[in-house]
Amino acid sequence: MDELFIEEELKEFNVAGYTFKYKPVTAGEENEWLDEYLEDVVTTDENGYQRTLKKTNFSKLNQCKLRNLVEAPFTKDLISRKLGVNKEWRELNKDERWAVLEKLKPDVFSEILNQIDKIDKGADTKKRD
Repeated sequence: MDELFIEEELKEFNVAGYTFKYKPVTAGEENEWLDEYLEDVVTTDENGYQRTLKKTNFSKLNQCKLRNLVEAPFTKDLISRKLGVNKEWRELNKDERWAVLEKLKPDVFSEILNQIDKIDKGADTKKRD
């Protein structure tokens, strides 16, 4: 039954030769984020009836998941140059972390998200009896 639960210890992964540490997302965290990444979309059918659907905004979902990136190889000096604040990665709030990450090259950013998705899907975990 243990395989049904998230192993909440930090998971390391490498991108472009740099090490990151990520805490896997739990069902509880995803549930807390629903209001942030689900958006109302109003559609009108051929009879003029409107209905509101919930649609996933993957950009916002990515931002939520990136909050669990607890260690990144960015130095205090680099953060200061890119963001203008004199803080270590672990001291940054979610908006400041996002402000750093959104400045990455697209291929680096995509690879970080790919690694996070693999971790969250359990690709790096072993089944237990």
